[in-house]
Amino acid sequence: MAVWPTLQTGGTAHDLSHLEPFAFVVDSYTLLVEFSCHCFTRTLEPHETAAASLGHIFEHRGFDPLRYGLSVNLPKIIRDLPNNYISPSRENNLIFVELADGFFYHVIFRIERIHTRRISILVRSAYPAAQRRHQKGRMKFLRAIALIAQGKPLRFP
Repeated sequence: MAVWPTLQTGGTAHDLSHLEPFAFVVDSYTLLVEFSCHCFTRTLEPHETAAASLGHIFEHRGFDPLRYGLSVNLPKIIRDLPNNYISPSRENNLIFVELADGFFYHVIFRIERIHTRRISILVRSAYPAAQRRHQKGRMKFLRAIALIAQGKPLRFP
């Protein structure tokens, strides 16, 4: 059974198969990737009711066509992380990807050790923004993976 079945909103079907969990190997580490509903939903507006929302576990959120459209790029962005730097963000890590139209695409994710060679990546949210969020330090993604695999904390310069 699919984690993310096709979503029906306003008579339109939205395929979420691109957000199915996947694994890939980098430098002998197996990275297991999952995506949360925040990658294609938004906070409900005050006039919206829970009945008109997408219920997912403990929260109700509204479908966001822009986030959904951008989410198609998330698997590639995650697979390209080994070539990029990450920065800290409120108990998570953060990567910025500039889009062609001048916007930034903020991808917020958590990295956790499952075993010395198995790492979990949970993409908690992804959204466009007009400005880049302030960065406090940065580190190569592969360095972060190696530290997490060793059970060491990430310390950003």
